Amino acid sequence: ETVIRAGDHVRIEVDMKPRRCLVLIGSSPASWFWISPSNWHPGVSSTKKAVVPPKSGFAPKEAGPNRIVAIELDTGSPPYFRERGSPMIMTDEMRDALAEELLGCDAETGWRWGELRFFVQSR
Repeated sequence: ETVIRAGDHVRIEVDMKPRRCLVLIGSSPASWFWISPSNWHPGVSSTKKAVVPPKSGFAPKEAGPNRIVAIELDTGSPPYFRERGSPMIMTDEMRDALAEELLGCDAETGWRWGELRFFVQSR
């Protein structure tokens, strides 16, 4: 298991199929949160590798077990887009949009997922 310190910057690299939409959600001991699609990454990628966020990284602050779930959807538009400055904590609207998209996908080719688990130590 990967261990980082609270406040360290993290970037996620995901191998994906072009023209599909990448949704990244995460969990900490305190809550679930929506990472992407957002201003960090618009969701739909024309490349085979997505890097989120593309430059500096985000900094988990909650000590304890954390995880990031990457979901690749066979769609050209994101189920939800988190605007700049809006809270990352996952709302019912975010969850419902993602659930609706997953339920509407083709069972064999509609989506795939992966998960990264890591531990955040207090400073």
